[in-house]
Amino acid sequence: MVHRRIKEGELQPHTNAIKPTLTEENKKARLEFCLSMIPPSLSTPFYDMFNVVHIDEKWFYMSKPSKLYYLVPGEDEPLRTCIFPFTKLEPAKRSSKNRVAGTLETKPILSVTKEVTRSWLIDKVLPAIRNKWPQGHSGPIFIQQDNAKPHISIDDEQFIQEASRDGFDIRLRFQPPNSPDLNVLDLGFFRAIQSLQ
Repeated sequence: MVHRRIKEGELQPHTNAIKPTLTEENKKARLEFCLSMIPPSLSTPFYDMFNVVHIDEKWFYMSKPSKLYYLVPGEDEPLRTCIFPFTKLEPAKRSSKNRVAGTLETKPILSVTKEVTRSWLIDKVLPAIRNKWPQGHSGPIFIQQDNAKPHISIDDEQFIQEASRDGFDIRLRFQPPNSPDLNVLDLGFFRAIQSLQ
């Protein structure tokens, strides 16, 4: 029946490729990025990337705010945390049976903008790097982000000023366009979480 409709001109076959495909510029950027991971001296085949922090934003609905546990006597309470949730505190507009008007409530940030990204980098990510980075480390630390519109540019003045505090050399860099496979979060961590979900 489909074949007849095609012959009669009522249906038209159409092939549709997934876009965007890699352009020549994309391929060149990917190659240059990969070559930049090879050290000049061939003592090791690749840089270990221990100085690279990958960032990205993603929604996961895996954990409930509270969870019931049964503990044996003397057992420590489990520590449950969330890494930098995109939330904000807002005063409640009206009173309800649960709270009075003006009580601060945690609300999700539904639209991530450059200002939100800058704020999270400066207020959350940079302090975490400074706090957890091994002492005595020398050389730059890179925060790798994808090319999403809300991400700030590598020469953002506010970020550069904060990133150079306390003797640190923290820099932003972009992964090549259309290359989620060059972000460890998309390639491994997020996929693992998504499969669990």
